[in-house]
Amino acid sequence: MIKGYIGVAIVWGNQVKEIALALEACLKDKQKEGYPVAPKICYDSTLGRQRGDLLQKIQSTFEDVKYAFVVLGEEEIALKITAIGETIDALFDGKTTVNRDNVKKMFDSFRTRTTQNVMLECGHFLNNLGLENMGIIVAYDRTSIRFEMPSDFPNAYKEPLHLQSIDGLTHEVIKERLQKTIADCLHNLDVHPHKDYIHDMSYHIDYSKLFSNEELIQIQGRKNIKEQFNAIDELWIQEVESLKRNDEIFVYILERIVFLSYFNIEYQWLDKALAQLNHSLTDDEKAIKRLVLLIKQYITVRNKHTQGKSYNYSEYLDIAEKLLKIKKTDFSGKAINIIARVVLNDYLGLAFRAGWESSPNSERNVQWLIESAVALRDCIHISENDTTSTGVSNLWHGYTYFNLSRTNKYLEENYAKTEYENIIIEKLRNLHIEIGHSSRLFSWRPDLDFACSCRETWAKNLSILGLPTVFEMPLKLEYVYAKIHSFKVLKNASSEEITEFETLFNEIVENYSGAPGLAKTVRRMIKEVRNDLSPTLEKKG
Repeated sequence: MIKGYIGVAIVWGNQVKEIALALEACLKDKQKEGYPVAPKICYDSTLGRQRGDLLQKIQSTFEDVKYAFVVLGEEEIALKITAIGETIDALFDGKTTVNRDNVKKMFDSFRTRTTQNVMLECGHFLNNLGLENMGIIVAYDRTSIRFEMPSDFPNAYKEPLHLQSIDGLTHEVIKERLQKTIADCLHNLDVHPHKDYIHDMSYHIDYSKLFSNEELIQIQGRKNIKEQFNAIDELWIQEVESLKRNDEIFVYILERIVFLSYFNIEYQWLDKALAQLNHSLTDDEKAIKRLVLLIKQYITVRNKHTQGKSYNYSEYLDIAEKLLKIKKTDFSGKAINIIARVVLNDYLGLAFRAGWESSPNSERNVQWLIESAVALRDCIHISENDTTSTGVSNLWHGYTYFNLSRTNKYLEENYAKTEYENIIIEKLRNLHIEIGHSSRLFSWRPDLDFACSCRETWAKNLSILGLPTVFEMPLKLEYVYAKIHSFKVLKNASSEEITEFETLFNEIVENYSGAPGLAKTVRRMIKEVRNDLSPTLEKKG
């Protein structure tokens, strides 16, 4: 999963600026190599030069860092009064002239040390990150006996740089001497380079890492559903604004776009992500940008549709045709990241079927359902052949098999097999998809049963995915929707089963106000299923 770049703090005293700048340059070099690290450095030496509460400034400036470099140099001269007597009068030994021996003793007692603000910052990171997430660079003359470290400073601090003197050393030489220090930082952070996410066919997706435990606590701690969605929106804005490359931003969007329709606020993260893009897009990046904008448009039309607002079915078909063009023209024959291909086919299948469903009977075209079935079957084929992702197939299958079952049911009920079967088979063969037995290929009931099974896993094992409640609730709602739909089309539910899912539905909507269109649909379907059940009970009576 793509998260925001990991912040790495660099704090330093005024005599070791060259080392701090070399550390920053090394980390920026690693950025160019594909490592997701972002140096955070204060160019005015220490934060102490700013006015106000220093500790508060440290906390706000470095609140999101995961690693810290602290460069300790010889910046101040310190002297303990007890080394030469109780007061400065001891220098004069009670006389009007200075006592030479005491003066020598005083100078011998001088110690050099790091500026105290840097030590305060160092203490902040020791407390918040731990020594294992710090690189402490002691840049002093190793032959000097004067450099003083705090007496209770950890003995296990990292191997000091021990530059005899940075005078005369070039920027590049200092960078070279820092390479092991930088390597230790990257190893500790467990980060790896990526150069091209869009064309990385082995890219690993793991939705259990969508949120860290700390992030979940922050989200769940908000007082209501709206505030929790705001917390997610704020987090994703912060993460996406730290990303540097177009390919990172696009895959970041595609990983999260499945949750877009569940937001019950005017989210800003997607617009911020698109605004973050560099203007010089490659052809593949332009195609993915069109894909993202079309999905956003589809969700807008779908929300108007499900909430009873004014829309035109041709809007769905226009989106579907543009998505089909991306698939045939822009993605065909290219090694495109699995998440982009799955998302494209999923929304392609949805848009064609939604256009068919919402159009007048006289204008419905079997070709729309054919394209829907092919796209959804392709979506399943891609995800079933992916061996790199964790916890994703079940999530995708719960959506795609459900939508495919609905498309195939429409085909079966409205058209003769001769109008679509061979066309679909030929299209799938052209996509190099194994057909198997054609009767299973077009049987909607097993697909519906499997989709319900996948969604039941969502409802019962959501904690495995590590999602916040505001995402768990709509996924449970999707499960109820699939079961009520199954009851409606199969007409095999008992009154007790309907009551069970109606109770679950009421519990969900009582605590969750998102996805109002889906909730409205489920409520209507529950009523229809109960009405369908009444004549059956009367007949049995």
